[in-house]
Amino acid sequence: MRALAMIGLALAALIGAALPPRATAEWLVGIGDLRTGAVTMGLWLWKALLLAHSVLFWVWLKRAEPRRSTGDGVGYDSGEQWLTPRRAGLALASIVVVALVLRVVGLGDRLWFDEIKMYVLYMTEPLGTILATYDDQNQHLLYSLLARLSTLVYGDGAAALRMPALVFGIASIVAAYSLGTRVTSRRESLLVALLLAVSYHHVWFSQNARGYTGLLLWSIIATILFLDLLKNRDASRRGLPVLYGCAIALGLYTHLTAAVLPAAHAMIAAWAWWGPEAKSEERPAGMPLLVGLVLAGTLSILLYAPVLPQVGSVLFEPSFEGREVAWKTPSWFFTELLGGLTAGVPGGVFGLLAGAGVAGVGFWSFWKRWSSAALAMVVPVVLTAIAILALGHNLWPRFFFFAAAFVVLIGFRGLFDLAGRVGKWGPTIATVVAVLVAGGSLATVAPVWGNKQDHEGAEALVDASATPDDAVVIVDMAILPYRRWRGRDWLEVHRADELAEVEAAHERTWLLYSFPTSLRALEPDVWERIESEYREVERFPGTVRGGDILVMVRE
Repeated sequence: MRALAMIGLALAALIGAALPPRATAEWLVGIGDLRTGAVTMGLWLWKALLLAHSVLFWVWLKRAEPRRSTGDGVGYDSGEQWLTPRRAGLALASIVVVALVLRVVGLGDRLWFDEIKMYVLYMTEPLGTILATYDDQNQHLLYSLLARLSTLVYGDGAAALRMPALVFGIASIVAAYSLGTRVTSRRESLLVALLLAVSYHHVWFSQNARGYTGLLLWSIIATILFLDLLKNRDASRRGLPVLYGCAIALGLYTHLTAAVLPAAHAMIAAWAWWGPEAKSEERPAGMPLLVGLVLAGTLSILLYAPVLPQVGSVLFEPSFEGREVAWKTPSWFFTELLGGLTAGVPGGVFGLLAGAGVAGVGFWSFWKRWSSAALAMVVPVVLTAIAILALGHNLWPRFFFFAAAFVVLIGFRGLFDLAGRVGKWGPTIATVVAVLVAGGSLATVAPVWGNKQDHEGAEALVDASATPDDAVVIVDMAILPYRRWRGRDWLEVHRADELAEVEAAHERTWLLYSFPTSLRALEPDVWERIESEYREVERFPGTVRGGDILVMVRE
């Protein structure tokens, strides 16, 4: 394995030395493109970083000592010798099969706005152009590249577009089990994997052509490696910091919110080193942690180098600047979070309240066992909220999906902690309750298999109902799907006076819109006219909250 790594590093160094930045930039974005200069600068940085990393990795791995085993990594399996690694592996394989079946059903159902936007912006472009383009917050670079490869292999279609999300989702279930074995028992870890496999929200995101299941996977893997570094597990194995750096870099290449992970881990490492519970004999090895955190930064810059000049202008551009929009308010966030969670949590609000109480017990249980592990599952969530508020971005609940495995782990730890207080039957009782929770969660999955948004259904209604003399108008977030994806030449309107002119020229005007929160914020005069002058003909629901397609008419 080391020989293969050395060969790979030698090839990387050769590419870094020989690559011509200007010619490569012109090949990526086209001769004469305005981005050529910025991409050229980024490629010079990419060359320098690739060469530097190749040399440093060569030296680092060359000096690596033979790996020393420190056990199987299982955290707390005392008294559960019956659940051997082989039996646990078979159970996990069965869970993966169930998860795959649940995610294949409905994989090709209709796309929603963000998926459509990614498709029209990037899926018709060559891979090189995608690699060198970061012009929108909707650009999840690693996902866009993988989705383009998927469409090249499987052809156009929703299923091909969503295939990377499905693969990431399945892999994250296995990774969650692996994380669990480092902080709790195999039994609890299997139950965590089971609940994720039958979770409404996990199935939904595994069928969503965005990078969120990828972010979940890399977050879990990075946390596993970080905890291994804290435990000094295989401290002499120099590949461990490299793997950690790669996991963080891939997470960031999937979605920039992954930057909270190394920030959180640096804070937790400081706690483990200097905190009140730190003991000299239990402190983590400092150099591997430092190398891993530094690599997380430099490898991320390496991946983003071709588009680095573009990232700043996009990243720091506030959403809906100068507009009052509900999507930025904590009250909307909590309402949306509550509504979204109750759709997939057995017992609705009461189930959530009970789960929150049990999770509190679980966090305390983890804290008593290993405070750094407890912090590793909570601090990234807190930092995410702080970063989003500071940057003025919308408070999307989906930005917190990366913590799904952490939440379930903490919840089941609380359940087993509480059940353990009743005596020897406690683990059995907790297992039965956990299986019942998973069964209740499975019962909520079926609605996931509907359309995320039904643009086609609304289009078919208008085509069947509108006459040649009627006007058909699209506004705000209905414009891109119908103009650039469906190829319709319907009239797009941005102001109330434009809409009034269209109405004056036609006896009947049809109007389609979705996401009223956006429409109210960006075009309030249009929204007021729709509210006062139009009646609803039909609403086409979807599984995206707030994304129903409304067909309105003014006669």
